[in-house]
Amino acid sequence: MEQQLTKRHRIEWIDAAKFFAILAVMTDHSYKTLYTDRRIAFLSYFSVSLFILLMGLTCSLSYQSDPVNIAKKVRKQCKGLLIPYIAATFICTAAERHFFDFSVFWEHLIRFNAAAPFYYVILYLQLLLVTPLIYRWFSLTDKKKPAILMETAGLLPVLLICFLTTNYSNILNIYGGGGKLLGGNYLLLLYLGMWFGKYYHSLSPKPAVKWAGFVLSLAAAAGWGLFLCRDQFRLDSHLPFGAGMNPPGISLCTHAALIFAAFYFLGEILKDHGTGFPARVFRVMSLFGRHTLYIFLYHKLIQQQVRLFSKSTGIRIHNLGLRAVFYFALMIGLSLLLEILMKKLFSFVKRSYR
Repeated sequence: MEQQLTKRHRIEWIDAAKFFAILAVMTDHSYKTLYTDRRIAFLSYFSVSLFILLMGLTCSLSYQSDPVNIAKKVRKQCKGLLIPYIAATFICTAAERHFFDFSVFWEHLIRFNAAAPFYYVILYLQLLLVTPLIYRWFSLTDKKKPAILMETAGLLPVLLICFLTTNYSNILNIYGGGGKLLGGNYLLLLYLGMWFGKYYHSLSPKPAVKWAGFVLSLAAAAGWGLFLCRDQFRLDSHLPFGAGMNPPGISLCTHAALIFAAFYFLGEILKDHGTGFPARVFRVMSLFGRHTLYIFLYHKLIQQQVRLFSKSTGIRIHNLGLRAVFYFALMIGLSLLLEILMKKLFSFVKRSYR
């Protein structure tokens, strides 16, 4: 999940959108812990779709910055995800039984199910492996005039692949898009994100366009969210791309794309107003957004341990607002602490065996 750009070249609105997405992930996974209203859950389901759009964008920007070393970048990203994933699987497996059993660990490791969110790891890896192919396609379209028609035509085979993989593929019965070849419909979101990334640096919207784009996309995202709460994927049930939940159907893809657009236009606006309170809040969000991988890996475990502690001790925060703040603060704060400790441990082991 980490943005594929160097710290020096990080783009604030992308990291802020990632933090918003991880907040939605934690909200989704807090159903029946912090709330029971299904409408709240439906409003949070866009999260992984937004992550994949942002993944496509950051991959495209990263490859454009150094097109010679794309294979090296992909290997580095795979390694940067797999090592923390293996460590997280070890910790979750040991915490599950308070005992380490290698056979259980291995089973969880290859099935990506030591914790509910781990399906995302195999989803991300599958999509990461096809990003060079999509980038190559967009590079080839530059030789055709007009390129936009070729890129639009490229949607047809992508949609066909999404239809086939969503409906006719299975990988070890892994949950959601992780258990579908090439992520099922997530491939479409990756394609759209990389397509936007191709033209990202050439975009220069005027102030009026930025404000209009932000207001319209924000209003559309809110309106579509309300529609989603009422419809609850009935629209998707009439389309040939799965049930609409995971992999996402047209409903969640649209919701994620509108939120993506809102963050893009807001980021462009705040570039012109970088000293006000909204810009400072945006900057804080972007700082947290750089650490979504470890929050994603560990938030569910932390939530479970807090619930067990509360149940065993009888200690409970009755005010819903305070309880939500407490849970979210622990899920984020302890995940960041684990990230620091894990990175120091990985560094120590690497130096020891050098």
